Amino acid sequence: MITFNLSAVIYTFDVVPTVTKDAAPYVAGEIFLSGDICLNQTTTEDDVWFPIIANPSSNGLKYSLKDSETNMAAGKKAVVYKSAENAIVFDGTKRKMKIEGLNIGDVIYMSIGSKGSAAHTFTVTGADANASNPALAAKGDAYVYSDWYFTATATEAIFEVATGGSIIKIIKTGADATGINVTMADQGIIFTGSEIINTKNIEVEVYNMLGKKILNSTSSISTKNFEKGIYFVRQAGTNNVLKFMI
Repeated sequence: MITFNLSAVIYTFDVVPTVTKDAAPYVAGEIFLSGDICLNQTTTEDDVWFPIIANPSSNGLKYSLKDSETNMAAGKKAVVYKSAENAIVFDGTKRKMKIEGLNIGDVIYMSIGSKGSAAHTFTVTGADANASNPALAAKGDAYVYSDWYFTATATEAIFEVATGGSIIKIIKTGADATGINVTMADQGIIFTGSEIINTKNIEVEVYNMLGKKILNSTSSISTKNFEKGIYFVRQAGTNNVLKFMI
């Protein structure tokens, strides 16, 4: 057995929603295709919150967008899922994301990129932004992700799009969110949401949340049949650990 620190939650966006409507008019709650998968969870009122589909499925992520009935019927995009990126897009003002279940002092981490131009800002309540958060790079031919950190000042934090649009790949929350790796880049280990990629074929060990080793391998590992829970990948014989949740 090995003891690991469990004081963080990792949200990933690798759960692809099922399309429920293939043509307009749309109503609130419909899921439709418009290049990407879109959720039409818009309302005519402020702060009506809907869950964001993510791993873990019983999560504290919510979403709100106030708009007109005309835009709702036409398919105004509330949440856009980029399945090729395993990410969600926040594009345009009025859109809000809420993270619940926080403790004051928790770290909130986002792997975030610009949807297009480099300009993107949030108006945040319930959390303070790290002064060293970098400006987002313009998209170009591919999304460029940066690390943004916030510190919770309340038990829930609300992020409202102030300018531009962004794409968010991963959110981590908790007292030790800064200490959790979604990749071990130097070792060539990456968790994609459904697979542990082992680009350098090093020996790795996979442990469950109780610290029990469940397998070891020198190749990539599919996690599609793993039970829901927290897991750890360790480079054999080292303290290099990747932590992920299914």
